[in-house]
Amino acid sequence: MLELDKMIKRTTSTIASPMDDELVMMHMENNAYYGLNSVGRRIWELLEEEQTLASLCGQLMEKYDVDHAVCQRDVSALIEQLEKAGLVTVA
Repeated sequence: MLELDKMIKRTTSTIASPMDDELVMMHMENNAYYGLNSVGRRIWELLEEEQTLASLCGQLMEKYDVDHAVCQRDVSALIEQLEKAGLVTVA
């Protein structure tokens, strides 16, 4: 699980387009397509500016009825997947 103070930002090699409540993305360097559900789309939108995991969870808990530990676990897992796909960087 990511530490709460790790800075997360989008990479510049991704094109994203909303489709209903979801988001479809293409990574330009590896020509791979990805899709995010409505919560994943919200996380992507929040990452328009570099943020920490703690900041992301704080904003998500304001919008969704979710426990802090669950939010941290689930967002951390998504960020790790996005990082592995080359869509975000974590520092």
